[in-house]
Formats: sequence, C-alpha cells, structure tokens
Amino acid sequence: MLGENFKLYRCYKNGRATISGFLDDYSFTIQAFISLYQVTLDENWIITANSLTSFVIDHFFNEESGLFYFSGSSNDNKLSQKTEIHDSVIPSSNSTMALNLYYLYKFFNNISYREIAQNMLNSQRLNIYQYIRFYAKWGIVELFSSKPSIEIVITGSQYLACLNELIKEFRPGMLFAGCNSESELPILKNRYVKDKTFIYICKNNTCKLPVETIDKAKNILMKTNN
Repeated sequence: MLGENFKLYRCYKNGRATISGFLDDYSFTIQAFISLYQVTLDENWIITANSLTSFVIDHFFNEESGLFYFSGSSNDNKLSQKTEIHDSVIPSSNSTMALNLYYLYKFFNNISYREIAQNMLNSQRLNIYQYIRFYAKWGIVELFSSKPSIEIVITGSQYLACLNELIKEFRPGMLFAGCNSESELPILKNRYVKDKTFIYICKNNTCKLPVETIDKAKNILMKTNN
C-alpha cells in the first residue's frame, strides 16, 4: 500500500492496491512510524516518516490557509477537497499532522516543519481555548509547542538496553533517538563514539554532557523536568 515516491493507497484486495490515500491515511501512518522509531531506534521508520511528510507537503498543503487539504492533488475524488480540523472520536488529520511536524522538526532540525506546524496551531488557537472538547489533539499540539521538549539520545553498543530501561517510565512529550554506529540523522550526527555508550539529555536541542549510566541519566532527567 506504499507505492513509488511514497504515495499511499487506501485499499488493498486481491493483490492490488487502489484508491489514493487521504490526509488521515498519511498523518496516522506518519505518527505510527515516528512511534515505531522511538521504541526500536530503527532509522528506516523515521526516514520513511520524513519522506511521507515531504509527499504530504508537496501534494496536500494549502498555502492560503496554512493547513492541509483532506485529499491531495493525486486523489481521484476531488469532492473530498476539504480541510479537516475538528477532533472527534478520532483526532483530525490536521492536528495529527501538526504534531508530526513538531516531532520531525526535532529529529531532522527542519525549520520549515516547525514553521508550518506553528502556523497551523496559530490558526486554531482561539478554538482550542474556547472549544477544547472538539480540539483535544490541538491542545496536545499546543502543550508540545509551549513546553520545552526533552530529547534523550543514546549512542553505542548498549543503546537498546538503555532505551528499554528509560522507556519503562512514562515521559510525556519526550523524544528518544539512538544508534550503534555513525548516523546522518541530524539529532544523532557526531554523537557516536566507538566502544562507548553515551546517554545525552537534551532540552530544546541543547544537550548536557553525556553520561554512561542509567542512574546518572535518570538523575539529570529528574532535575531537567523540574
């Protein structure tokens, strides 16, 4: 269901994928891949999430409103050329996309992602404060954008063991990244040291000196959260 140039299809039957994906297909898939990366540290997931996001910006973005259309330029059904913003039982595709952009900005240091997400949030801020019941996911986007983010970066041979220990505790709004070799992912670049396992605790992309034990990392996190 993932075609060439990162185009998603909505349906699959008898060995054939059909119907071009809508914004919710992309936004929730991107969200899932971001989450998968943070629990596996397999870069394929975050790189694919980034490529899908580039496709969404190219084919769904409405420069006039600063939001995304529900259907893209390659969709067959132009009747769905609307903009979905209300969070109901399922969060809206635009609020989900805004949060995705904030997360990917942290991983890739792509300033344009942050600018798009911030403009999307600004367009809904009045609704968030007046009708939060119908803009719950937007409220999460507002919280994520207004509170300094914490990034936990782990490099070295024990990176997965450290991740599995740190991820046991619920840490809302925190991002996890890691590798066991040199990486070109901006959040990881130049942080790998051979034969060493380092844990970096970063706040808004500014990192403290790395530590080598879980206990020291937890101690820094406790102080950072305060």
